[in-house]
This record gives sequence, structure tokens and C-alpha cells, in this order.
Amino acid sequence: MRVISLVPSWTETLIACGIEVVGRTRYCIHPAAAVSGIPVLGGTKQLDWSRWRHLRADLVVMDREENTQTIADECPFPVFPTHIRAVDDVSATCAALAERLENVELRTIGERWRRIVGRAPVPRALSQLPGVVDWWRRPKVEPRQCIYLIWRKPWMSIGHDTFIASMLTHLGCGWALPRYSEPYPVIELPQPGDPQPLLLFSTEPYPFERYRAELLKLPFPMALVDGEAFSWFGIRSLAFLERQREV
Repeated sequence: MRVISLVPSWTETLIACGIEVVGRTRYCIHPAAAVSGIPVLGGTKQLDWSRWRHLRADLVVMDREENTQTIADECPFPVFPTHIRAVDDVSATCAALAERLENVELRTIGERWRRIVGRAPVPRALSQLPGVVDWWRRPKVEPRQCIYLIWRKPWMSIGHDTFIASMLTHLGCGWALPRYSEPYPVIELPQPGDPQPLLLFSTEPYPFERYRAELLKLPFPMALVDGEAFSWFGIRSLAFLERQREV
């Protein structure tokens, strides 16, 4: 089947399963060698379908958090919408998509997800958090809270009802996340003198590393973490979890 994927996580996973992906977004960057030959249709939020009818796709894979309702409504091809908000959602979604695409490899990935999330997480200290790319300032004492940041100006974090928070929970660090009422809230950082949380700067979607010198002026322990490992809910996050469980 000819598939268009508008979700970077699914694009990487579908290609790994041998599915013919004939269109992608500019953010679908993995695997680099394979996606280089696949047409870029646009971004995840804006797309002009009139330019791409010639692709004759059998299915377009979208996600409710990453793509807009307008893109889905205007799509001239059959749409398979996903809604991944937790690690527990991935197995069933892989199974449903595997059935639609008649793909054994994708069904196997779903089974691997089912097995990995079926194992109870083991609580761990934040100083032992997996997925740290670089410790910019190690904590002097063990932090009791972490703030996972995805944007700056304004500061944006993640709530418990997100895939990232679910990953942190399965890695044993969900206990340290603040409680927010929104999935991706705009927040204020704590004031000097308050208990100092560990700031986790995600490598995506905001380029925090570019502003490292400026961010180090903040009076908090902080680390750059692998945003793809924590948020790409296909084979990338799965492999990350499996490696940690093996350790």
C-alpha cells in the first residue's frame, strides 16, 4: 500500500516495517537515508493537498495532537487518525494500523510495546534519569521535582496527560513532575529561594542547546535531554525503553 505519513514518529516506524511511504512532512527526518527520497508535502499543521493528488495514496496516517482537523477534512485520500497520549496507547494503535496495512512487522512492534509497558516501572532518583544528553549543571542535592521544558518565551512544559509524561513515569521519574491542568501549559519558573527543581530542556521542538550560555544564568540544576527518545512514540521510544529495562 502507498502511505503518506504526516507524523514523524509513524514515518520512521512505517519505513522500518517495509511500508511504502510516498509522502512526509519536513519534520519526518528519520531514517535519514530513506526519507531523503520521499517528497516533503509541507509541515504538520499546514498542507496544500491540491499539489499532491498525483501521489495516489491508499492511506494517510495522521495524529490528533500533531495534525489539524483542517488537514484531515481536506485530505483527498483515506485517513487513519491516531491519538497517542500515553505509552499504553501505542500497542493497540500499532495493531489497528497493522491490520489496516496488512503488515506483520508493525504488529510485532505493537507486541513489543505491550510487553514493555506491562512491566511495572521501578522508581528512580532524578540524578539517574535516562536520556540525558548533557548535564549542564548537576544538582548539589537530589532534586524532588523536575520540570520538562519544550518551549521558551513563553516557557512551556508538559502535563501528566501526555506521552512524554507517560514515558517519564515508565522510566521511574513520573513522581517528580508537577501537576498541571493542561497537556502543554505555559508556566512561570520558580522564584529564587524556592525549592529548586531540575530543569530538563528537550532537544526538540525548541533549540535550547543554542541558548545554553544564557540558560545557565538560571539558578537551577539543568540537563539537556533527548526529546526524540521521550516523544517519538514509534520504534524510537520503544527501543529507548527496552534499552533501559535491559539495564
